[in-house]
Amino acid sequence: MKQNVSIFDRWVRWILAVVLIILAATGTLSGTGMWIALVVALIFIVTGFMQSCPIYMMLGLSTLKKKLN
Repeated sequence: MKQNVSIFDRWVRWILAVVLIILAATGTLSGTGMWIALVVALIFIVTGFMQSCPIYMMLGLSTLKKKLN
């Protein structure tokens, strides 16, 4: 997969994932909201590590800076 997620974007995704996991673990979110938060957190973690976001690809977006040759 083509990389389209910058380092800043990766860190934001990971921080949001941790926040969502903490909210679910502490019981702040429960039921369906907890499961949705955990799925979103998992997506943020995976896309952060892969450095690629399928939604960005579909929309033709990228947060990576263009390399000058």
